[in-house]
Amino acid sequence: MRGVTATDNSYRFTFGCGALLLALAALIRTWGTSYLQADVMRDISVHTEKLVSDGPYRYVRNGWRNIPHSAHWSDEAMTGMKVSIVRYISDDPQPGIVECQFEDCDGRRWSFVEKTSVVSAEQLDEHSVYPQPGVTACNIVQRFADATGRELIRINAVESVEGVTQFDVLPETLVE
Repeated sequence: MRGVTATDNSYRFTFGCGALLLALAALIRTWGTSYLQADVMRDISVHTEKLVSDGPYRYVRNGWRNIPHSAHWSDEAMTGMKVSIVRYISDDPQPGIVECQFEDCDGRRWSFVEKTSVVSAEQLDEHSVYPQPGVTACNIVQRFADATGRELIRINAVESVEGVTQFDVLPETLVE
């Protein structure tokens, strides 16, 4: 007989791999249910206040941030951009969201909204004193000099409320 034939062992192996994946999925679901309680898991409405920062879901909530830098496509190391946290917006989603601002090389003030835990190690809430210093991640795209000879750095950063993600900033704006 020509071709590849399936043997009993290949069927058993395939069935065993499927059973292992199913068992792993059941364990993760059980962990999530026991952590969040059954009423949350069975409710059709979304309960982001617990899902965002705790339980088994904390390992997947920031997708790209959980991947080691060596897996990124850029040759540049991850850099931080200094920001001013100007106001607390909401407790939902947890741990809360804030408005942050920074100035580009031309003095234009840009605003963006981010989770408190992304821009500050402090436990910020509506009772905190603002403005507060903060840092957000960015990638360096290019270093260049403007017409007056100032050193400028083009970065990709979090999306501003205007929908912009690329900015030209002064070197002192960054934390490398």
